[in-house]
Amino acid sequence: MAYRMILYDKDKETGAAVITMNKPEVLNAWYGRMKSEIMDAVNDAGEDPSVTGVIFTGAGRGFGSGGFRAIGGKKDPDYDPVLSDAGTPQARADWLPGDEERALMGLTVDTPHLIERLLYFDKPTIAAINGIVAGGHIALMCASDIRIGSEQARFRCAFTRDGFVPDVGSSYWLANLIGVGQALEIAYTNDFVDAREMERIGMLNHVVPHDQLIPYCKDMIKRMKQIAPSVLFATKKAIRACGGATQRDIEKGYMLESWGRGFIQQEERAEARKSNVEKRQPSYKGRGIKMNIRW
Repeated sequence: MAYRMILYDKDKETGAAVITMNKPEVLNAWYGRMKSEIMDAVNDAGEDPSVTGVIFTGAGRGFGSGGFRAIGGKKDPDYDPVLSDAGTPQARADWLPGDEERALMGLTVDTPHLIERLLYFDKPTIAAINGIVAGGHIALMCASDIRIGSEQARFRCAFTRDGFVPDVGSSYWLANLIGVGQALEIAYTNDFVDAREMERIGMLNHVVPHDQLIPYCKDMIKRMKQIAPSVLFATKKAIRACGGATQRDIEKGYMLESWGRGFIQQEERAEARKSNVEKRQPSYKGRGIKMNIRW
């Protein structure tokens, strides 16, 4: 595959394959094509015996801001619908295998496939958080085996302020990574969380100087070369299983997130997004939620 939205580099000395999301002008917001390119690079790294582990990072000020939105009518050709030979849009052109079945079940498409691929990937993965991480990129960060942040790393849930529930399994990953209380606090408030606080609550393993982020991660991969590849994979599988990251657990998160998308009041979502674009306090005038359910 010819990469248009990522950079892919292999360092033979350290054994590190670095995948850089490369749309800095939109904080590396992603769309089907970018995720397909990441998946292709991950598969290539998995098949290359010279690669010990994979590092994910972003170009510019952001690790990733989640899904792309054309705010204020501003468009980007990389995010326009892919055209067929006849010149008609192909809305599903960048879906990954199995996405049609997933869509019929009301589940999010394309991103979960990438996240699940990382869960069962047979080599170590590191998320090198170079700047802001928000939206769907939260799942990419959390699903990586190790998370290293630069001093410029920042986190924001973003989903809730935009009128959405956390998506692509982020609810599962956050609750299991930092605990239910911390996950609810950052989702309820949508506050920014700086690098040191991310480290304190367990979202990051370490924080390093910004200019040392990738060298630090590469050196970590290099140290892993001392361990046999089969031992690395078996260890990953054992610890992941003990940590509760199973297919069934994650699918439970997907199902509840899908329920949440249908549950949210549309007028509230519209006001959330409008006020966010206009950078003002939202004014919610919905009827509220009353449920006659006794647990």
